[in-house]
Amino acid sequence: MKNHFVWLVALPLCLSACGGGGDQTETATIDTQAQKVMPPSAYSMTITPTNARVAVGEEASFSAKVVDNQGSQVVAMVQWTSGNTAVATVLPSWKVPSLASAHGFAPGSVSLTATATAPDGSTLSQSAMLTVVAAPAPKLTPRTSISAQRL
Repeated sequence: MKNHFVWLVALPLCLSACGGGGDQTETATIDTQAQKVMPPSAYSMTITPTNARVAVGEEASFSAKVVDNQGSQVVAMVQWTSGNTAVATVLPSWKVPSLASAHGFAPGSVSLTATATAPDGSTLSQSAMLTVVAAPAPKLTPRTSISAQRL
């Protein structure tokens, strides 16, 4: 008899604690305003290398990396510009805009600037320095030729 009493008292307590086990349903509301997904805000950009040196007629490669405030890389459109196109020009890679090649035209130093626009519209700029030196004089190697003449 004691066992039946325990079941008669325990079973209703368990059912009420578990939600009853019947066809009762609970509804949850989700605040759609609080669930908005916002793109990450870009907060820093680095260019590598920060300094490069090439001879006239040579090229150097540069890359820009944009990261958000958690250190994750962000996909961003990058535009490259040269501070003096008479010294060097910079062209982005057509496959990967964060990569660029700078071509030296004349001796001098020039600032190359990458400007990135992140998906949230924030804009960042960072610069690297390119030094263009005169092309080395071509090495001339003497030719030795022996010619014999008969008299």
